[in-house]
Amino acid sequence: MNNQEIKVSVIVPVYNTEKYLNACLDSLVNQTLKEIEIILINDGSTDNSGKIIRQYENEYPQKFIVIEQENQGQACARNRGLERSRGIYIGFVDSDDIVEPQMFEKMYERAALKNADFVECDYGYYQFNDGVKNTLQKYVKITAKEKTYQMFLDPMIAPWNKIYKREIIIKSGVVFPERYIYEDTAFYIDLIPYIKTMEYIDEEYVQHYFRPNSTQTKKQNPRVGEMLSIVEQIILFYKKRGFFDQYFEELEYFCVKIMLCSSFGRIGMLEDKELRQIYMKKMLKIIEMYFKGFRKNKYFSRGIRNLYIKSFNKVTMHFYRYLIAFIYKRKMKL
Repeated sequence: MNNQEIKVSVIVPVYNTEKYLNACLDSLVNQTLKEIEIILINDGSTDNSGKIIRQYENEYPQKFIVIEQENQGQACARNRGLERSRGIYIGFVDSDDIVEPQMFEKMYERAALKNADFVECDYGYYQFNDGVKNTLQKYVKITAKEKTYQMFLDPMIAPWNKIYKREIIIKSGVVFPERYIYEDTAFYIDLIPYIKTMEYIDEEYVQHYFRPNSTQTKKQNPRVGEMLSIVEQIILFYKKRGFFDQYFEELEYFCVKIMLCSSFGRIGMLEDKELRQIYMKKMLKIIEMYFKGFRKNKYFSRGIRNLYIKSFNKVTMHFYRYLIAFIYKRKMKL
């Protein structure tokens, strides 16, 4: 294929997912969109994942591109995939998920019809218990967005239910910050100012699975504080690019909410008291430095959760730590 023939490049980081990889790759092989390339990045897998992806490359050389690298993390793998991509649009798939066969054809058709910079679809959330597939409550409800600023408001930041116009990514220079977890948060938020047209397809094209031992669901993960570093990087990006004032209210809402809700919940579960206190102090410092007046933000005007956020301070913080950690444990089934 030449560059003009590739409509969508699908980037799939792979690391030790041999149990789920065949199902994922079969769902990509069977995509109804023919003008597609599937870029598999083997991020130093130590199981049979590398062997499996080579088998697919040998059987379907016209569809698969395989990149081998030492283990450097998902962000680096996705960035390597972006460097090799040639499609008009870019999509991402997690190697333990499954996508519907019509996903990329339907999303590309909508993108081409509307000349959209960004297309998002719905997803299903599942877990296998004793071989039985159970449907879980979605942790984010996706809705259609008409204006760019709406992309900040309660978004699904994961890249696996979206396609982006490749030209937007290349011209903006936005990449996944490497050596961090939660890197998809920065990628999503940093691209927002460059997106002018967006579309939503109300179809569950992605089967996303809860994995108890994943990075995101580990109860005692000392790296949970990296979300605070990601938030700092986002703020500095917006300041450097001249977007901070333009999107201040939306950025304030997003950053404060993610720090005081999911991030605070993860930090609150840490048994290491010293590390927990370091993260909590850092979180307060970021809020004090950039978002001191967040309680006046119009987006925090309604709802019980926003009432909690507006009442958060150094005094209530210690009580809320137990409450939010408990809620987060229930939400993440820990």
